[in-house]
Amino acid sequence: MKIDLGKNRRCGCGRWGCLEAFASATAIVKRAHEAVANVAGKSILKELLSTTDEELPAKSVFQAADRGDEVAKKVVEDTAYYLAVGAMNLMHLIDPDMIVYAGGMTAAGEPFLNQIRNYIRELAFPVPAEKTIVRYAQLGSDAGFIGAAGCARQLVVKKAMS
Repeated sequence: MKIDLGKNRRCGCGRWGCLEAFASATAIVKRAHEAVANVAGKSILKELLSTTDEELPAKSVFQAADRGDEVAKKVVEDTAYYLAVGAMNLMHLIDPDMIVYAGGMTAAGEPFLNQIRNYIRELAFPVPAEKTIVRYAQLGSDAGFIGAAGCARQLVVKKAMS
């Protein structure tokens, strides 16, 4: 889903401006690196990024935000905004009853989900903003795998019955 019409951020698919390029776990870490590059003072996030040779997980950005790091808070806030833009587009296009977020970001907890909900209420038309349920997947970061396994099982059962 394209959320930016400029050529500001390239997605893993090779196109520009996709939601994944702004709000995936990989994008959060990339944006965190970009954000700390412009910070002259102290930052928990800057320290975390400079003290490891390994790629920092997105969870660390959320943890730095929880600890009060202003740079990390901005990255998290922007991520909530981008996810809300994606949700708003779906709400206006297909009018879903529910939008469910899964994957690693579920570890960010309810405060992050509430940020997304607040932006949705700000951006979306009032009726879908109020009626659409926005939540995390109950199966957390394994929801996609479990769903794919369920689909595969149904195909195997269907094939065996024919």
